[in-house]
Amino acid sequence: MIKKWTRPCLGLLGAALVLCSAVRIGAYVLETHTSRKANERLAQEAVAHVTQMPEPSVSAPAVPAAPKELPPITVDFESLLADNPDIVGWLYSQDTPINYPLLQAKDNHYYLGRLPDKTKNVNGSLFVDYRSASDFSDRNTIIYGHNMRSGNMFGSLKNYCQQDYYEAHPVMWLFLPNQCYKLEVTAGCVVRSDSHFYHVPDTGENAVKQVMEAKALSDFTSNTEPREDDRWVTLSTCSYEFDHARYIVLGRLVQVQSDDPGAPIQK
Repeated sequence: MIKKWTRPCLGLLGAALVLCSAVRIGAYVLETHTSRKANERLAQEAVAHVTQMPEPSVSAPAVPAAPKELPPITVDFESLLADNPDIVGWLYSQDTPINYPLLQAKDNHYYLGRLPDKTKNVNGSLFVDYRSASDFSDRNTIIYGHNMRSGNMFGSLKNYCQQDYYEAHPVMWLFLPNQCYKLEVTAGCVVRSDSHFYHVPDTGENAVKQVMEAKALSDFTSNTEPREDDRWVTLSTCSYEFDHARYIVLGRLVQVQSDDPGAPIQK
């Protein structure tokens, strides 16, 4: 039998647990709001819609050229880099929450819990694997982001598990300080965090095999056929089908324009 004096204690303990949970939820909501506002402010300051298409440069890197096309936005990297030289690019997906700067640090932990202004925040930032070339010249460049319930960061990435979502969002846009690329979304699937999909293929032939394997596992069907000279981007976020599950979306880089081609970003 529970003694009379223990009942008030149990009541106080229950109230304390409820209060603690409320505080944690409140802190999460506040950090999510702070993250959204900070990134919205950054986008308002650095991103503008394009009104005319600049002429492409003849000296652009050797990447498959798409037909002349108007990118939906332009990005002011001069102001972004003045605030944080760790910014290496900008990722944009029209009519989705993805409209963020891409950071790159000396490890894969720093921006896991920091905003672009380097303040700590549970939402973190989208960041490029520290081992990847900052100019996206590798055969495969990996970008990480949290799967936030709010939809922030890569919270919308898992929507690619549906064919109709892919058909509504078949491309993303990748902007670098001296180049603009269209990202042709090619495959999306659940993998383990230690999957070979996180490794950069050593040859073009192995890159094609890797992409074809991803297409075989993909939740949606795309018509993209990989070539040995392609460059790829892998977007990665947490998934919850099993321990250490990740959801990845592979996209092919297709050059759209080159305003000022030249040396890669110096870190």
